[in-house]
Amino acid sequence: MAFDYKKEYRKFYLPPKKPQLITIPPMNFAAVQGRGDPNEPNGEYKAAPEKCKTVLRHPIRKK
Repeated sequence: MAFDYKKEYRKFYLPPKKPQLITIPPMNFAAVQGRGDPNEPNGEYKAAPEKCKTVLRHPIRKK
């Protein structure tokens, strides 16, 4: 089941009429780093998200 951030964190995605400071709670996330030209079809930049998907799909098992 997918997690819908827009439903769960509605107050962050639907801002109030007047500007104000908000506090975002700590969250887990994954960051992907890549290099090169994003327009290059077979570049490292385009391959980085695919590598990340593979790693996240197969969690590391501890013995």
